[in-house]
Amino acid sequence: MPEEGAKLLDRVTVIAPDFAPAWQHLSWAWTLLGDSDKTAYALERYRQLVQNPEERLDLYRIGRLAIEVRFAPDLGEQAPEDLTQDLVFLAQLDTMFRLAPMFDLTDVQAEFPARLRQLYQETGVTDPARFGHLAEAEGLAALAQGQIAMAFEKLDEAAGLFDTEVAWLENAEWRVLAPIFEMPVPLSERERAATSLEALGGVRALWALGLHASVRGDTGMLAERLSQLQERSPEDTVAERLAPILDGELQAARGEFGRALEITAHLLLLDSAGKRGGDPFARAVVHRRRARWFREIGQEDAADSALQWYRHTDPAVSTLMNEAIAAEIDWAVGTAVAFELGKRAFEAGDHPRACRMMRRVHRLWSNADEEYADRIARVEDIIEQACR
Repeated sequence: MPEEGAKLLDRVTVIAPDFAPAWQHLSWAWTLLGDSDKTAYALERYRQLVQNPEERLDLYRIGRLAIEVRFAPDLGEQAPEDLTQDLVFLAQLDTMFRLAPMFDLTDVQAEFPARLRQLYQETGVTDPARFGHLAEAEGLAALAQGQIAMAFEKLDEAAGLFDTEVAWLENAEWRVLAPIFEMPVPLSERERAATSLEALGGVRALWALGLHASVRGDTGMLAERLSQLQERSPEDTVAERLAPILDGELQAARGEFGRALEITAHLLLLDSAGKRGGDPFARAVVHRRRARWFREIGQEDAADSALQWYRHTDPAVSTLMNEAIAAEIDWAVGTAVAFELGKRAFEAGDHPRACRMMRRVHRLWSNADEEYADRIARVEDIIEQACR
């Protein structure tokens, strides 16, 4: 979490003041915490320490652009550096917008790609993947903003532009896993996505189909999918990592919530490794389900703790390619998590925290689909009571 991360990283920079990654991550944490001075200082220290960066993304300049957008009011009349004039850096921006939520810039992620798309068209950019990154960014932002129909239009566009098996697999996964993330997707659309997964095949498709069966209450099919994954373990490390999630689902379906938590506990060790969990969706699924299982056995504090994962600042930018990374999925589903945690804070009497969380949720869901009306009404009710 940003607060705890900032404290720990502050200590690291005292012990090892020349350790550049600590300053880089500290700048991200302070950005999320809303401190422009500390963000700028940490980012400048990072720039000083990186002698000859050979990174796929220019993280210093991305960070600089982020704080200029994020903290414009705090920076007075200083005009933002016009980074878009640098064509080398411009070539990284399509990917950068997929990372915007790391800086609490979901609104920028939603709006700016259209401007960049126009610029690409005017300057003769033809690489479909470049446009795919922009559509992916817009789709992910729309998911966080509760605009599900628009999100899938953009994610479909991105999959078509990338046009890889993994892109189509993840496109289908978003739909079948939507109920786990409390996103309203019609059953008919989820069933069509499940048919696509059947056609694609593979371990990740089997896993997603097992979760689809679990959500529908089909324990027989869930058990069959689990068996198919277990048959591929341990020779297939992806199957080995994904099978316990389905096993946990099966135990929970039988009312054995404690057993489900026990079976999936070791998967938390894969949290910081992104795709080492077997699938970029796995981290979010594990935490979402474990929170639910903790609530089933009355361990509310443990459930709340399980949900805090979405506030991490570990984007794994080195793996950012045409396929999704775990951080992007965490951020996209995080608004619904913040809504749940905001409700819990209000019920526990922590009105300042409830106020902060619900104001952010309200900003993100300001133009959400009609299906979010009841949740938005609850958000507004809590804001009225908690923000006095």
